Amino acid sequence: MFSIKVGSVKIVLETFYDKVVEGRAVVLDDYWRSPGCREAVTDYLKEHQIQEVVLKQADLHGVYFQKPPRCKGKQPIIDVIGRSV
Repeated sequence: MFSIKVGSVKIVLETFYDKVVEGRAVVLDDYWRSPGCREAVTDYLKEHQIQEVVLKQADLHGVYFQKPPRCKGKQPIIDVIGRSV
């Protein structure tokens, strides 16, 4: 089974997320392939109070979302569209 460590994805998000311009795409290549990737993304969004993220299917394993404007005070909302469960 393919596995990505939670820590490695969190390091990438910690390093590069703030460099992404609001409204631009954040691509997560192995989101559906690795539970560690999904966990890291969910944790990061919650920890940083990143709101109203809508994940869109990019391909078989990847998703992307537009970086939302910073808004504090609400719970993160994570929706996934384009994925059959």
